[in-house]
Formats: sequence, structure tokens, C-alpha cells
Amino acid sequence: LFVRGSTPSTMPAGIVDGVLPLTNRYQLYDGDALVMMSDGVEDALGFKGVSEAVEAADCMNPQRLADELLSSALKAGAKDDCTVIALRLFAV
Repeated sequence: LFVRGSTPSTMPAGIVDGVLPLTNRYQLYDGDALVMMSDGVEDALGFKGVSEAVEAADCMNPQRLADELLSSALKAGAKDDCTVIALRLFAV
């Protein structure tokens, strides 16, 4: 399982006029997982904690992966809203 992370270098879109979104492009392959989360999860766990939670989940089921990340954030004392969306790509 490969995790990519980046800390935004700008304010969130909509907060300040004239801010352009930061975009990255990645090639995804069969079996890759894509995890999107709110800043409440990352604030609670930090990049290292997110990486460790993903590795600890060690599963193919995206629902279980999302549940594990959310549970880890809550156990770490998350103070902000927490949302996790996970999906896994399968070739057809």
C-alpha cells in the first residue's frame, strides 16, 4: 500500500479571494486505494499517524480502511469534523 501526502501551501479555496487550487496528477493502477479525508482526521493523526493507520488496517476492503482511519482519529482526540472516503480500484 502506497500513501502520498502533501500539506497544502495555501489557504483552502474560497477562504481568500484570488487563491488558485494546488493540483497534483497521479497514475492509479489496479488494486490501488484512494483515500480522501477532511482536515480533522489529518489534524488528529498527522501525516505519520495517517500512514501508520493505513498500514495497520492492511485490508482490501475500502469501507474497513475508512472505518479504521476514522476510529484512529477519534481515539487520538480529534477536535474537528472527521470525514473519510476510501475506494479501491479494480480492473474489469
